[in-house]
Amino acid sequence: MYSHTTLKQASLSCYINFLIMERTDNNVPEPPDDVPEQPAKKTVKSNVANRDADLSTLAITVSDVWLTKNNITLLWKTAEDFSEEVAAFALLLNSKSNTGKDRPRITHDLQRCNDALDAGIALLKKAIDADSRSMEEARATYARFGIVLENRTYRLPIERNNRLFALRLILPALLVAGYDKKPSIGTAYFTPLITQYTTLTNLATNTDQDVSGIIGTKNAQKKNITKVLTALIKVIQGNYPDTYKNELRAWGFQREKF
Repeated sequence: MYSHTTLKQASLSCYINFLIMERTDNNVPEPPDDVPEQPAKKTVKSNVANRDADLSTLAITVSDVWLTKNNITLLWKTAEDFSEEVAAFALLLNSKSNTGKDRPRITHDLQRCNDALDAGIALLKKAIDADSRSMEEARATYARFGIVLENRTYRLPIERNNRLFALRLILPALLVAGYDKKPSIGTAYFTPLITQYTTLTNLATNTDQDVSGIIGTKNAQKKNITKVLTALIKVIQGNYPDTYKNELRAWGFQREKF
């Protein structure tokens, strides 16, 4: 008789042979030993800059060269017209920078004003709670001061226009409630903050609108300048098939920069 170990080894051998035969019958290919690595994709740099400042600098250089090259022409754009467009684009970029330079300061001042308003409202709520017979009565009183429930907290509205509307309610409500003379929550505290918030909000809105309008015009001009530069590259490549790389550099097109 066969021992238990011998039978177990025979069973295992049969099972391995079965797996080998099944793999052969199903024509399952063996995985390759060496899988070639995919070559890394090269980043192709453009001859035309994408950043506004770089594009403006490139366009000025190309425009100056084009004015001296009578043999390079485009049917739909003259060198003179392009020179004027490039100058207008540079002026617009400068205008955008000057218009938006005060926006960070306005944002900072608005945040400080908001913090002071929120601190005053917190003290005002405590005074209302102390003078109310119940929380229901206190919450009903909050509404007279423009205080609303937002994010599970009674406060002034966060959204700018809603906060402006709420601020108009505070001074009359202080007078009616008899809080107008109190130093920490009275009219002496809230009046300058309300005036400052209204002024800063108007400044922020006007600045944002001005910058938005400039950006719209800038994007249209940028698209046109890029179109002209791309067309000039193709014309130069066609006119100088053997030396176009050197010619492009002479015009200011240097791919390694972009």
